[in-house]
Parts: sequence; C-alpha cells; structure tokens
Amino acid sequence: MAHRHTVWTVCQVTFFRAMFVAPRQIILDLTRFGIYI
Repeated sequence: MAHRHTVWTVCQVTFFRAMFVAPRQIILDLTRFGIYI
C-alpha cells in the first residue's frame, strides 16, 4: 500500500511538473520562432 502511494505521488509530481514545464517550453520555442520571423 505504501509502495503504491509512493508511485502515485511520483506520478502526480511528474504530471504537474510536465504541465508546468511544457507551457514554458512552448512559449520559449514560440518566442525563438518569433525572433527569427
């Protein structure tokens, strides 16, 4: 049970981190693309 809770916590952290990092990465890519335009 504890192991499953640990796995779930890791999944949650990874999910929220992806939600937080991905938009920033997309914005950086768009900014870089806009500069080239």
